[in-house]
Amino acid sequence: MIQPFSIHRSRKHGWLRLHSSSLLLASFLLLFCLSLSSSPAPVTASTDLYCGLHNCYDVLGVKSDAKPSEIKKAFYKLSLKLHPDKNPDPAVVDEYRTVTTAYEVLSDPESRATYDDALAHPERYFHNQYKYYQYRFRQSAQVSAWKVLLVTLIVASVCHYAYWNHRYKKVRSMLAQAPQVVARMRAKVKSEIAEEKRAAGMKSVIISKEEIDERVQHEDVANYAELTSWEGRRPTWRDSLPIWLMNQPWRLGYWMYWHMRFIVLFGVMNQEYGEEEASYATCRALEMDWNKWMNAVPPETRADLIKRQLWNPANMEAWRKELMMEAKQKKKKYR
Repeated sequence: MIQPFSIHRSRKHGWLRLHSSSLLLASFLLLFCLSLSSSPAPVTASTDLYCGLHNCYDVLGVKSDAKPSEIKKAFYKLSLKLHPDKNPDPAVVDEYRTVTTAYEVLSDPESRATYDDALAHPERYFHNQYKYYQYRFRQSAQVSAWKVLLVTLIVASVCHYAYWNHRYKKVRSMLAQAPQVVARMRAKVKSEIAEEKRAAGMKSVIISKEEIDERVQHEDVANYAELTSWEGRRPTWRDSLPIWLMNQPWRLGYWMYWHMRFIVLFGVMNQEYGEEEASYATCRALEMDWNKWMNAVPPETRADLIKRQLWNPANMEAWRKELMMEAKQKKKKYR
């Protein structure tokens, strides 16, 4: 029979968490779309974009259709007049900084294109902000993208391993406090100590509570409970995030192939189940998690359930009635 104490992660609960995350993401996107639709009144300039409240073309004294050579010539002309080395007046420092900013904006084709678009469509406030900071970020970034990706992957892998190891220790701690597990451990330890004392030639075997407590501390709780989820085992290098990511395409492909084959062969062509397919059909009929079915249910119990062909509704109903009859007989027996 199935062990009465087991820890497993239900597939149903996993879907609930997935749906909750999807709802949270959908809510965020909805709020973001509402914020875009209810953007503030159109503005002609912003104090933190491009040339601030000034028009970059007006700062350099050129027209909006000026050629790059004209923009460069206008900037050099103003630099000779406003550069701190040429003009020691402290009042022109801010003016020279504005001229330099205007030249940086208009001298780069990409920056100039985004600036022209912002001038033509001032009502697209958030879009203009995004394009501006996107360009500034790319210009200021000195680290290669692959380095950023590598560091991110390393940090994520460390966090992934730390979380897995934390869950592993937490599950072990919970099991060590479970009454059923503690009772099993103490009973086994007590019998082992008694056998050791009998083998040593002691006629009267007296086992103290301290002896049992000391021996129990060295027992592995996993030997007294069914741990069928990933939380029940210590993580290894095979469980690292890079290995997990590399295995996902293969796992997804195999999952799709197996289920499509299952549907075609046994749903459309009505062929008889093989050993693996019968095991999967029985697990699905019982609405049981696959890990628990394979690890928590003894092989002889699985074989008996598979022989009953519980994927057939009539067989499932007959099996449930049989269980109910056995439960009633046990109830009468203990009255």
